[in-house]
Amino acid sequence: MECTKKATETVTSMAYQTWPMITESIEKIEKKLDQNNDQEWNQEDQMKASLAVNKIFLATPYVEIWEKLTKGLHTKYAKVLINRLMKKVIPSLEQKRTSKLLFHQILEEWSLFDTYTRNVLIIFMPVEEMGRNPMVLDFNPLPLRVFAKLLFCSRVWTEFHHEIDNLLPEMIDAGMFTKKDGKDDEDIERIRLLHFFYEMYQMQYTQIGELLQTTFNILKEKKIVS
Repeated sequence: MECTKKATETVTSMAYQTWPMITESIEKIEKKLDQNNDQEWNQEDQMKASLAVNKIFLATPYVEIWEKLTKGLHTKYAKVLINRLMKKVIPSLEQKRTSKLLFHQILEEWSLFDTYTRNVLIIFMPVEEMGRNPMVLDFNPLPLRVFAKLLFCSRVWTEFHHEIDNLLPEMIDAGMFTKKDGKDDEDIERIRLLHFFYEMYQMQYTQIGELLQTTFNILKEKKIVS
């Protein structure tokens, strides 16, 4: 019991010391992506952040402490992504709410958010690894990238589902989902659209499912998906 108490104190201390590094790493990621600053979030930064989080788990052999760490870091991961969505993604889409370019902006923001997520995952990968261990958690959490996709889908469809569903038939009738021979640029846009809906398809079976099913019903009626 005394050993567990000491281990908890050690890990708690390490976690508090690591928290500022995680915050600093997130800031570096944002500077790299938002300001095109390649000097930020370089390989050395990535290695330091990843090792710092891994060392917290290696500091103790106790599963109950791993469980608390995993849940705490998962909460931090969720807050980081939600903050990005609310400060960057949603305001950007809001500017296009009444525009026919809304969907183009959604595709752009999804691509940027996915890149952001992949960089953030470098820091939080131990959470994914521990989450797969049934000895650590008594439930099976979503893979972290799928969880990020769920957050994006939930926020975007909650805010813009009326605009999406109104715009979609116009896009289909305008041929934006139709293969175009000899027009590579337009076909790339079609592929991006199809890939985006493929990514969102599995989110139908989550808490945001009802809104998404309405969207996919439009695609099914227009024979874009089966």
